[in-house]
Amino acid sequence: MINRPEIISLLGAPCYAEPAEGEELDKLKRELAEAKEALAASPDDPECKVMVGRRLAYLWRYHESIASYTQALQSHPKYAPLYRHRGHRYISIRRFGAAFRDLSYANKLQPGDFDILYHLGLALWLQGDYEGAYKAYEEYLPLCANDDQRIPVTYWLYAILRRLDREADAAKLMDSVGNDPDIKDDSIYYYHVLRLFRGDLTEKDIYELMEENDLAAGTIGYGLGLWQLFSGRRDEAVQSFKSVLTGKYWPAFGFIASETEIARLEGLLPY
Repeated sequence: MINRPEIISLLGAPCYAEPAEGEELDKLKRELAEAKEALAASPDDPECKVMVGRRLAYLWRYHESIASYTQALQSHPKYAPLYRHRGHRYISIRRFGAAFRDLSYANKLQPGDFDILYHLGLALWLQGDYEGAYKAYEEYLPLCANDDQRIPVTYWLYAILRRLDREADAAKLMDSVGNDPDIKDDSIYYYHVLRLFRGDLTEKDIYELMEENDLAAGTIGYGLGLWQLFSGRRDEAVQSFKSVLTGKYWPAFGFIASETEIARLEGLLPY
């Protein structure tokens, strides 16, 4: 029985490390054990240390994950992936300033890396620094290697431009979104929201797509809330953000962003 929450949300809600159950949970635990065995066999390999932190994070044991990266950095203080992954997990536990510092430094050590810039942009967005987030995403968009990278970056850029009241630039950006992108991962959820932004999907379509799984509900639900906000329907947007927070997938970016929107509206954040 789980007694202690992994984190307390920005709104004061306990969030527990419950990533899976049954065979899937056993698989995650087995993969963590394998990562630790690999590290024991190669104790000076920084990539093995990264993998242990990642496997802990897959179990939603984010504080342990962060601690493992911090320990590894004592031996590898210039290894960018350690800062990149620790920064990501600071986002997971809602420490956005710490995430920004890690990801900024990772970007100095390894400039032009997609994962670093993507998470850096997100850390800036969550702190309300839309100009900074725009710079991070705009820098990488021309370098995206595939649609799995291009689609989520385009989504965030569109949202940033709307927040900056640059509607003409946002509309122009939408012209770059193809009708049949080659998407192989969860970026499909961002594509669904882009289609809503472009007018290809209705909100009824979006509600149906949100039922696919918890990750879809968070990602698409937050995008829906943004769309309602951009359309001047603030009360509906608030309800959409709150609806996302009824889900279980609290580490998802859509969940974290929805939480941040509500916390900001309630005066719980300084930005």
